[in-house]
Amino acid sequence: MIKLLFIFCKRFILPSVLFTIVCCLVIWRFQLTNTIGAIIWMKALSNLVFYFLLKTYRSNEYYFFYNLNVNPNKLYIYTYLLDFLLFGILAFLTSQNSIAR
Repeated sequence: MIKLLFIFCKRFILPSVLFTIVCCLVIWRFQLTNTIGAIIWMKALSNLVFYFLLKTYRSNEYYFFYNLNVNPNKLYIYTYLLDFLLFGILAFLTSQNSIAR
């Protein structure tokens, strides 16, 4: 299952990680520790945009996962949970670092 998740995430991981880094740089550079809620909502909305773009333009690649009896929606859920976990850890560490500056 983990290998399938990695195959599934290849197209999603680059824009998601870049957006996470940009959000963390905004928190760190401008010391926006009081607006982390808004940045989390921006991250959630960007994940929805990535979801719809991938679902629209990569829908023919789902047959690979269907043939392995894996639902792509389940893979999306695991991908988003992993992405938000990474984002939460990085945003917390960045906000702690910007407070200490």
